[in-house]
Order: sequence, then structure tokens, then C-alpha cells
Amino acid sequence: MKAAVFASPIGAITVRYTEGGVDRVFLPGEHVPSAGRDPVRPAFLDGLERALTAYFSGRPVNFAIPLSLGALTPFQIQVLEQCRLIPHGEVRTYGWLAARVGRPGAARAVGQVMARNPLPLLIPCHRVVATGGLGGFGGGPALKARLLNLEQQGGLANITNRP
Repeated sequence: MKAAVFASPIGAITVRYTEGGVDRVFLPGEHVPSAGRDPVRPAFLDGLERALTAYFSGRPVNFAIPLSLGALTPFQIQVLEQCRLIPHGEVRTYGWLAARVGRPGAARAVGQVMARNPLPLLIPCHRVVATGGLGGFGGGPALKARLLNLEQQGGLANITNRP
């Protein structure tokens, strides 16, 4: 495993990757296990750096970089793939996401997938909220609110359960 660190307005973001793509994003404050530095930086990291800069400037971004999801279950992958489709500046509920993956009674299970999302920001789990409020987030509720505000300039005003 190799890692790269990117400066951002929220602090240092560490990305762990293999030849197959990014397999883990560590947000500021998270413990980052030791990983080697790559003397030859893969091209996809340059694209990721440009995308992160654009994202933190408030622009919608498609993080179109290779991801490595091999360690996840089919259900987790399905949930994360649907989460990835939530547009910039919009939020959905855990129940909405559960219905999208064909498991309308599995909002809690979806919440667990979101809580364990190994690729925050790249797979925007911060855009998925509880019916009654923010819900959890690996980077903490303050960071989740900050990311939502960055994207929509209005907090939770755009919660929807529509497709």
C-alpha cells in the first residue's frame, strides 16, 4: 500500500492506493496507518488533486478516478454505487438509499455502510442523512455539516426522497 497526502481547507486528506486505485481516504483527525510513499506518482493522483481543489472551491466534481472496492460485500458496493450518484448540493435519507438498492426496510444497514464508507468525499456519504437530522459521519457531525454547507449554501434545506 502507498499513500499520498493532500492539503485542503479542512486539513490534510490522506489517500491510500494500490495499482488498482484508491482504496481508502482518511479525513483530518483520523489515524492513518503507515504506508509507503511512491517515488513515481500515479497519474490518477494528479486528477484527484485537481478534483479536490475544485470541490473545495464549491464546484460540482465527479471524482472519476479508479477505486478499489474489492474488500467490500456486494451489498456495501451496491449502496456505495448508489450513493455516488447523489448530485452535488443535494441530500438523501438512509431510507431513500435503502429503497434505491431494493431493500426498503434496510435504512439502518445502509447507515452502517455509510458509517464505514472507506472513501469519504469520493463516495459522498455526507450527502446521506437521517430523517430527523444529520446522522453520523466518519469525520464527525461538524465536518458533515460543513461539507453540506459548502455544497448547498443552506444546510439541510434540500433534503429529498425523490429519485
